[in-house]
Amino acid sequence: MPEGLEVNTCSVKYPGVETRALSKLSFKLPRGSFLVISGASGSGKTTLLRSIAGLVNLSNGKITWGGSLIQGPADRLVPGYNHIKLITQELELQEKMTVRENLRHALRAFSDPYKSERVEELIKICRLKDLEERRPDQLSGGQRQRVVWAVNLADEPELLLLDEPFSHLDVMLKSEMTTVLKEIHRELRITVIMVTHDPAEALSLADKILLLRLGKMDMLATPKTMYNQPATAYGAAFFGEANIFTRKNLESMGVKSSEANGKWMVRPEDVVLEADGIGVEATVTDVQFRGFYYMIHLSTSQHVEIKAICNRALKTGSKWLVRWPVSKLHHLKK
Repeated sequence: MPEGLEVNTCSVKYPGVETRALSKLSFKLPRGSFLVISGASGSGKTTLLRSIAGLVNLSNGKITWGGSLIQGPADRLVPGYNHIKLITQELELQEKMTVRENLRHALRAFSDPYKSERVEELIKICRLKDLEERRPDQLSGGQRQRVVWAVNLADEPELLLLDEPFSHLDVMLKSEMTTVLKEIHRELRITVIMVTHDPAEALSLADKILLLRLGKMDMLATPKTMYNQPATAYGAAFFGEANIFTRKNLESMGVKSSEANGKWMVRPEDVVLEADGIGVEATVTDVQFRGFYYMIHLSTSQHVEIKAICNRALKTGSKWLVRWPVSKLHHLKK
């Protein structure tokens, strides 16, 4: 199989800005992967995506796809590449054309037999049946987005780049579109790189997640590893509720660790609350209803704050013994 994506010590510094948007970023991605780039606002997510598309000039380093160099606007008369499709939040379509006409327009360079076959394939994969004769102004937000995906997939690009594709959708529609995107990836076996600041989207869609912080790589890992074994306190907190403890916190609760430095994490769902038995005593300070569970906030006598998940509401001010399995205490490098 031809080589995939390689990002090699890439840096980007915009004129007039003191800090780098990207700093010495390196990673490899095999073809057919689904990578989600995530991180807080200003972490460099969109800059990286646009750099991969060939729309940003690198200050240092290089990016290759299939072994070929991806050049920035300074080195190409027309920036970008036909085999790399970047879909932004604008969701542009030919407004006076129907859905079917938009798809055929995207395939105008191909023969009629292939065009007809490909249009039907895209209608099926992107769930556009019964929408073919509608114009864009007659579509809902989710329907319009599916049409945009189909148009950009029409000529079989090798790499699909998505910049915050679900940012304007409500929760119910976002869930549906997540399923559609997973089906598209599975059916077409295309390489997808998606930017999102939503940890739930990243965890549910990705083969691998690249977490950025201030233009640098915080971690590159599978969703399960990213959630259960994050490298840093930033990563632990970004992908869900987390109890972050210092060595002093642990010692005050009588918990020992073989690691000398750093911080430690325990997810709230791994915290056990019992009325009697073994554990450190803590008092319930707040109870938050979260739908199918309650988030219980507790505090020890040494003022260590702990969060735990419970299937019922506990009384504020009540005392409980807190513990967790030793295997669930994860050491963070920083």
